Amino acid sequence: EAICAYPGVKHVNVYGVAVPAAEGAAGMAALVTEGDLDLAHFRSYLAARLPAYARPLFLRMRAEIEVTGTFKYSKSDLKRDGYNPAIVADRIYFDSQEQRAFVPLDRFLYQRIQNAQIRL
Repeated sequence: EAICAYPGVKHVNVYGVAVPAAEGAAGMAALVTEGDLDLAHFRSYLAARLPAYARPLFLRMRAEIEVTGTFKYSKSDLKRDGYNPAIVADRIYFDSQEQRAFVPLDRFLYQRIQNAQIRL
């Protein structure tokens, strides 16, 4: 609800993705927006409204959100894809605690997360 209320966000699908060496699932949000999102402002907005455990660590920027036959958001393909930039064609951002910003997720950063070199 908090993510959907942000200006410019048309659709959001929130789900968990597996991260090696981390307990449970990390939050990821697939977003459809009207134009580009001000990621710095969006991050501040989320921090003011959601506790740290409820904020997504990953953002996946989509052109559209798939729905099931009963018009619910489909999560299975998104969860399967995870946050691997080699698999996902969409832009993915990671909420870097180090940089205090959503940063583009590239292969190098992905490997650092996979190898537990970045604490989540």
